[in-house]
Amino acid sequence: MSPCALTGVPSTRTPGRTGAFLLWRPAVDLLNVNHSERRARRFWAQVDRAEGCWEWRGARTNQGYGFTSVRCGRAKHQIGAHRLAYLLTHGTVADDKFVCHRCDNPPCCNPDHLFLGTAADNAADMVAKERQPTGYYPAERRSRGDGHWMRRHPERIPRGDLHWMRAHPEKCAALPRGDRHFASRLTDIQAAEVRRRYAQGGITQADLARSYGVSASVMNRLLLGRTRKPQR
Repeated sequence: MSPCALTGVPSTRTPGRTGAFLLWRPAVDLLNVNHSERRARRFWAQVDRAEGCWEWRGARTNQGYGFTSVRCGRAKHQIGAHRLAYLLTHGTVADDKFVCHRCDNPPCCNPDHLFLGTAADNAADMVAKERQPTGYYPAERRSRGDGHWMRRHPERIPRGDLHWMRAHPEKCAALPRGDRHFASRLTDIQAAEVRRRYAQGGITQADLARSYGVSASVMNRLLLGRTRKPQR
């Protein structure tokens, strides 16, 4: 394994998840004070250093975290923009430490808004700010009973002669039905034959399904009349 050109240590990599994909955190710091001047100029040029949060103007993950790449020997490593901002400011970050946001703003790279913590610290900070996925839906946001939109606006529900199938019968006639439908497994002749054989008795739905090469559920819905309704 070739050593890192900056640190002289083999760049063994451990994954750290930031956003929608993995941003690699090298086993040793990629940067130090002696090698950060040129990198710092290029990095801070992509940061909007306004009042309060300094937001990253480059690429971001789906969760809003900025990221960039740094070269270590011949390889490039993706790294979170906020983590790199902390590295450029403080010079070193232990590999088992997370760079967390005090401001709770993912693209922020302001060093004053960043702090180091373990995975447990990061999780505790998330819970304290109530950002953890709980699956709980607040009662005031649930639409049930008289609060449901169908109860509050019944005029929006097309029924009877207002339904599109009544208002446009020509469109219904053009719909592909029976063996003209793209998902059809049986022809109209086979469907009629299946019903006739089942009505005569002496054969199960499972046997019919096997003989026609369809699943038992397809055969059951056909014989119950839920699909391919017989012509009256």
